[in-house]
Amino acid sequence: MRSKIKLNPFRAKLLAHPKLEADEIGQIIIALPDKRIPSRADAMPEVLQRWYQVELIEHSGYGRDSEAKALLKQAKRLKEISCEMKELLSLPHGHQLRDILHTESWEARGIWPTKDEFDAEEAKLNGLLEAVSEIEFTAGRYIQRQRRSPGRPANIFPILLLRDIAELYGWVTGLEPSRQYAEKDQSEAGPFFKFASAIWRVIFGNTQGLRSAIRRWGYEKQSDHNRSALVFNMKLDCRDHGEN
Repeated sequence: MRSKIKLNPFRAKLLAHPKLEADEIGQIIIALPDKRIPSRADAMPEVLQRWYQVELIEHSGYGRDSEAKALLKQAKRLKEISCEMKELLSLPHGHQLRDILHTESWEARGIWPTKDEFDAEEAKLNGLLEAVSEIEFTAGRYIQRQRRSPGRPANIFPILLLRDIAELYGWVTGLEPSRQYAEKDQSEAGPFFKFASAIWRVIFGNTQGLRSAIRRWGYEKQSDHNRSALVFNMKLDCRDHGEN
């Protein structure tokens, strides 16, 4: 039986609040600039609700540094176990170990196999080894990427959220989301920042962390890197989200 996975507090909070309230949707829509695509603006309440219940809930599974470190630790352990299994069955006595495993299994079931059944058991074991090799390779790649990442593991949830907000903004307005600055103190400003701030307040209750996240989003946007798939996923719904 699988042990229960402890949810991070923010994800648990979202799951306990399974949909956006009408006033929350209103706060987001009123923050949009006057230039909007009318049919899409009319569809925004439904689109926001779908986004909240699907993408946002999914994104919330990516979170804190401590969670990233725990995941990295598990990946390392998984790689070690996979490597050990391969090694044990590849040592000089590996074939004898295979025979022991088969024999113990058959004796436990009170049967003695035919040649075809023996070959089938070998094929199952070989298939398991192939799967283990893939797990070792994949876990190794993940570990290498984390080693190349500068500093501590990043909190990826805010940047996933910003990508979605940018996609929503561009979809409903037809405008390219971009960073703008106030002349007085060069702080973040402009219609996109206003829209992002409204969503941030609805989700978090304040705008803490938004400026940091929007800077990171701005850096990656310069190379058009990792764009949100939100609008693409909406089209897969086979529903009219203000497109017609």
